[in-house]
Amino acid sequence: MNNLCRSKIEYVRNPDGSQGYGCNPLTGQCQHFCSYCWAEEMRIRFKQSAEMEWHPEELEKIGLLKKPSTIFIGSSYDIWGNWVKSNWKRYILDTVEALQSHTFLFLTKNPKDYKYINIPLDNCWFGASVDTIVHASYISFEMGGLPVKNKFLSAEPLLADISDCTILNGIKWLTIGCLTKNGRPVKPENGGTKLEWVLPLIEKAKEYKIPIFLKNNLIPMMGENCVKSNQKIPYSR
Repeated sequence: MNNLCRSKIEYVRNPDGSQGYGCNPLTGQCQHFCSYCWAEEMRIRFKQSAEMEWHPEELEKIGLLKKPSTIFIGSSYDIWGNWVKSNWKRYILDTVEALQSHTFLFLTKNPKDYKYINIPLDNCWFGASVDTIVHASYISFEMGGLPVKNKFLSAEPLLADISDCTILNGIKWLTIGCLTKNGRPVKPENGGTKLEWVLPLIEKAKEYKIPIFLKNNLIPMMGENCVKSNQKIPYSR
């Protein structure tokens, strides 16, 4: 059995500071059909099947990790999509419950399906991905009623000013990233993320005393010193 692959996502870090892991028990074409989806670009590039496939053996690899680690489950597929089988979601939750020495990250555009969580999972961080103010209203409602300890928000790609909504209520961590194309930031004048969207959200998070992690793709816009000084990881032990 091959080992888990190291994640390239900056904020997926192990307790010892090394890069954490990505685990994808589901593959195929995500049914959100986001125009900016990097995972879909990779699926097409490597000519992978669009058919959704279940790979429980990927979850079994977590048990091979010898040291406490951080694992992003579903790093390239939304495992909480409403088209995903409920017994698969249950299997994933049972897996992370049994592996308390590790920290798990989840991220979805469909936080409504976090409803399958009915046990304390304090070693997990449940995130919602948001890009526009319209989407923010739905995310705010669903995350507000989510009965878990660790909730975070991923504003990537940030495509509007969402700082005026109530989306940060109850959130313990905020990550922000810009719109990219082929791995490179899209310029604001070409439809990319604008500084006037990022700054108000940062200020709102600081007002709420929420730790912030700015993705490296914001460096061309904000400068390296600003980005690096705003890369907090609250789950680090």
